[in-house]
Amino acid sequence: MLKRMFKIFSVPPCLRGEKTVKPGILLFLHILFLQISLPAQQPAGFSPVKDEKTFRENFAQAGKKIQTIQSEFTQEKNLSMLEEKIVSKGQFFFKKEKKVRLEYTAPYKYLMIINGDNVTVQDDKKTNRFSARSNKMFRQINEIIVDCLSGTALGSPNYSVQAFENKSQYALLLTPTSKTLKEFFKDIRVYVDRKDYAVAKVEMNELSGDNTVMHFSRPVLNQALGEEKFEVK
Repeated sequence: MLKRMFKIFSVPPCLRGEKTVKPGILLFLHILFLQISLPAQQPAGFSPVKDEKTFRENFAQAGKKIQTIQSEFTQEKNLSMLEEKIVSKGQFFFKKEKKVRLEYTAPYKYLMIINGDNVTVQDDKKTNRFSARSNKMFRQINEIIVDCLSGTALGSPNYSVQAFENKSQYALLLTPTSKTLKEFFKDIRVYVDRKDYAVAKVEMNELSGDNTVMHFSRPVLNQALGEEKFEVK
């Protein structure tokens, strides 16, 4: 059943021509990932981290210092069923603990908020609310998002991690080990800037071959964010 729902929500409703859809899984899985059809391997232009122990310590410490993140994002998705890629833009907000706001502004308006285990998705017609606890898939993807943003990705039991580096970035290759994630994803790739460990790009490979990439730009760290940013009235 979950596989069927995942396929239904792989394309935005505005491109399917449908009047009413439940948008939860689409945007929940779109938050931070690139799907590419390459096998799990060393990212191009990167080499294995020379001092992995020091990197892990610095990555965890940097994550502890990040309390909030605001940035712009551009999301690109390639689907095997479509010739042209789907490009979306918007604003991204993150606040500890476990608060995420994805506000799509182009080419259509869409809002998704994660506040702990509660997920809210809203378009111009309706608002849907559900709990990430309702199934294991939601819960584990929620954990991946928080792990990547808070610096705890290296210690998660849901995937194995390989770390790579170049002069300007680190790249984390996350290979799913949990049965639930392995049903959908080949691997997840997180790119962070060396200077402040802010997430610059997140990629994910689906087993289906679908391809998505999310670029984050103009990040602002640790600026106060009110609780209203993570609520929908």
